[in-house]
Amino acid sequence: MSQHSKEKEIIVIGSGIIGVCCSLALQKEGFNVTVIDREAPGSSCSFGNAGAISPSSALPNSLPGVMFKVPGWLLQEDGPLFIQWQYFPKLIPWLLRFLKNANWEKVDETTSSLLKLHASCFHLYQKLSKEIESEDLIVESPLINLYTSKEDFGHSLEYWKILNNKGIDFETLEGNQIQKMEPHLSSDYRYGVLFRNSGFSSNPFRLVEKISEQFQKNGGRLINGSVKSLQPKEGGKVFVKMEGQEVQSDQVVVATGAWSHQLASQLGVQIPLETERGYHVTLNSNSGGPTNIVMEAKHKFMATPMEMGVRFAGTAEFAGLKTPANDSRAKTLLKLGKKMYPHLEEGTTSEWMGHRPSLPDSRPVIDFCPGNKNIIFAFGHGHRGLIGAPMTAQLVEEMVSGK
Repeated sequence: MSQHSKEKEIIVIGSGIIGVCCSLALQKEGFNVTVIDREAPGSSCSFGNAGAISPSSALPNSLPGVMFKVPGWLLQEDGPLFIQWQYFPKLIPWLLRFLKNANWEKVDETTSSLLKLHASCFHLYQKLSKEIESEDLIVESPLINLYTSKEDFGHSLEYWKILNNKGIDFETLEGNQIQKMEPHLSSDYRYGVLFRNSGFSSNPFRLVEKISEQFQKNGGRLINGSVKSLQPKEGGKVFVKMEGQEVQSDQVVVATGAWSHQLASQLGVQIPLETERGYHVTLNSNSGGPTNIVMEAKHKFMATPMEMGVRFAGTAEFAGLKTPANDSRAKTLLKLGKKMYPHLEEGTTSEWMGHRPSLPDSRPVIDFCPGNKNIIFAFGHGHRGLIGAPMTAQLVEEMVSGK
């Protein structure tokens, strides 16, 4: 702990998993930390994710050849991708950047970066869960990618070998091997790829709540408000303007997920951040579902056994920050999930849509604001916010501490 840290005021804007992890890490280093968010901690994208905590989740979305699959996905009613046609013109610049990153050199660079960011995530969460006295929230489990088609399974191995070449081991499963791991799974799934040293959160929302509670118990301050602008002043202070009030700080961390580029643009920094909307449906079922966390490879959704039942989460939708949720996307997830696990016990369901902060190369922004080291960016984790949060927090603490 620095002897000057207690004199330093830090504001973290955003109380999702990235924001609360950064806040707690900074607080442990001795800084006076205030969190600002218009929503309660964990109420936005962190509320409804699939819960996966897998260090091996490092392949970018912009894999070579993926764009050839897009037309077929868009034509399928239950396809993993939906683009609202009215929003398509606004999406074109982002898509062009996405295409520019769809080459093997960029894939190698991004994969290496994400593997480093994610390497210790499960261990760090196990340690954190003890600190917040909520060890039940972190569950050890292999991550199993499941396939019905031998052709799709064989094709996927080309991508998984990229990870293998970087030291990530996986196991292939076929037939009865899969049924032993997942006894309630439909027999249509005959092929699998299994990654160990992984796990999931049994309730991602409660995880954020417990971290935030610990932060506040330790003396951290939480302000409910909508940040309108950041204004760096002479002398190094940063003024944070909200509706009806203004607060100042020595340094500010921007961790507002899919809304982060709006604050960055006010500072003259243009970041190609797009909201990649994701859905979940949680079925209050106690039997007949997954034993481990699994990924349905064809339709790109995950099935997770959580404390509130079985959650099916995934798909990608581009329709902006303001368009209302498309209820049919969640209903499709439930339909596919029940097909995947045909013996699921019936129960009540809850549906949700959230905004993933996605960048064209799948790499988050964790850096000083260009031209101002008193403002730090920590956003753009896309599908992997939960996975990347602990190490992001360490990096942010090291930047603030001058390490």
